[in-house]
Amino acid sequence: MGIPIQDCERTKATLNGSVIDKQGNPISKAEIYFENTPVDLSTPVKRTIYSDKTGHFGQEPIFFFKCEPINFTIKAAGFRKKTVSYILDYGLRNSLPKELNITLEKAQ
Repeated sequence: MGIPIQDCERTKATLNGSVIDKQGNPISKAEIYFENTPVDLSTPVKRTIYSDKTGHFGQEPIFFFKCEPINFTIKAAGFRKKTVSYILDYGLRNSLPKELNITLEKAQ
């Protein structure tokens, strides 16, 4: 049971941040895949973006409903894949930070 769509505001989000290793070094060419889980019967928004040589990534604004989960999968050569999930309704538990900073662990 989720939040009824009539109680969930549509909003614009700009997804940006950085990908680093445990020592704080930037990870270039990390793949950041994200997909929302629609609260209505619409098609999910699915995108893949990549970090630049400084580990930063950014995306043009995308429209989501605030209560929709956005699932991220981040992977890079030589590192363990990481999956995280957030919602856009800022101020709530597990809300998407203004800048998403991801730390990846080296693969064994």
